[in-house]
Amino acid sequence: MVTAICLLAPHLQAADVAKKPGPEHKKMEMTTGKWKSEGVNFESPFGPAGKMTGTGEARMILGGFFLEIRYHSIGSEGTKDSVEIIAFDSVKSHYQDTYFASDGSFTPVWKGECAIGTIQGDTWNWSWNDEKGGKKYQCREIATVAADRKSFSIVGSYSEDGQVWKKLYEAKFKKVGNVRNN
Repeated sequence: MVTAICLLAPHLQAADVAKKPGPEHKKMEMTTGKWKSEGVNFESPFGPAGKMTGTGEARMILGGFFLEIRYHSIGSEGTKDSVEIIAFDSVKSHYQDTYFASDGSFTPVWKGECAIGTIQGDTWNWSWNDEKGGKKYQCREIATVAADRKSFSIVGSYSEDGQVWKKLYEAKFKKVGNVRNN
């Protein structure tokens, strides 16, 4: 019993010290707000070509450690609502994105299929693997945030071999309001 208390004591003391978000968490704040988007999906194994529009909100949650994005989009495949949670993994020194949508699609986290990202200045670089029709694809997205934080653009692409990349989508986002972080 004394051994158990001695082993647990350092952990109990550490739990009393409140953690605070670090600079990596603060970087995610550049996309908080209310947004409107316009873009285009290109013909691909992931769906038909067509225009897309959307509205959404991004806010820091759970003490400023996570970025939550809720989005409503209308595109070539109809209407979709989605929720994303972005976190910084301090052990692996990268960001992870987990996605859930009203069409039933989601990130199978237990398979290690989260999108992995880095933020360098005003540019977010994401990469992930996906599968459609029994074929595996590498995907990537580059998001560039304007210096005034009132707009950003994204370009997504995919590859079967990691060498030849094809455009998947592109969109521009305009900030239309602020949100309250919690």
